Amino acid sequence: MTELSGAIVPRPGDFSADPLLEVRGLTVQAGPAEQPLTLVEDVSLRIRRGETLGMVGETGSGKSVTAMSIGGLLPPGVRVTNGSVHFDGRDLLAADDAELRSVRGSQIGFVFQDPQNSLDPVFSVGSQLIEAIRAHQPMTRPAARAHATELLHRVGIANPAKRMS
Repeated sequence: MTELSGAIVPRPGDFSADPLLEVRGLTVQAGPAEQPLTLVEDVSLRIRRGETLGMVGETGSGKSVTAMSIGGLLPPGVRVTNGSVHFDGRDLLAADDAELRSVRGSQIGFVFQDPQNSLDPVFSVGSQLIEAIRAHQPMTRPAARAHATELLHRVGIANPAKRMS
């Protein structure tokens, strides 16, 4: 079994013994069922409130496939064939698209290996952040703009109001 763990020390009162995210025995395969190609095999991990997990490994080791499996973002032809994924008491592998959309972005976030593919240079950073915020939270455009600017400030982006443009 592959065990993944990693944490930033949480603030007092943020730490819970119960896992927020628990993945057990995750196996992901592609190709025909008669001759499947195993992409990820028997991965297990636990993340409690206040913890952060960073997955590090060689190219092709399964980091992105594991994350996409958790978020229900696997491409056609790739499937979870074994294991379980529970987030805050919900079985994400049994969740429908609407439930997964409500969790992604608002409760679970991903930073994938190639961040250059995350933003479209044709659109401003601000418009893309506002779109993502409004997809997950009922918020007016001005409120989403203010929230996005605050988020850029919180992660240390210099002159966040200017960067929005």
